[in-house]
Amino acid sequence: MQVYVKGKATWQGLRANILYSGSLTVDEDRLAGMYQYERVLISNVNNGQRFETYLIRESVAQGDMFKRTARRGVVGDKIIILAPALRMKFRKLRTKLCYRMTISR
Repeated sequence: MQVYVKGKATWQGLRANILYSGSLTVDEDRLAGMYQYERVLISNVNNGQRFETYLIRESVAQGDMFKRTARRGVVGDKIIILAPALRMKFRKLRTKLCYRMTISR
């Protein structure tokens, strides 16, 4: 198995709300190949913290952090959202054909 990043979004100026029972809302324009309720890795550029959470799709461009994720940053922090994925690593098999020649008399 090989881990790679299938989607990445970066923005600044989030709102934080610790009273809402969600996780992280992302507007549809910034999803970048990510799906609702998908596990993502968040990297806060301002304080260096990294944490995992899940996405909630929003039709309005807001970008809110809720509950425990709201404690990981303050309004105005720049965050990077990474969506990791797994895939099977395929390799081409190179085979050499060997011929054995026998000469008999």
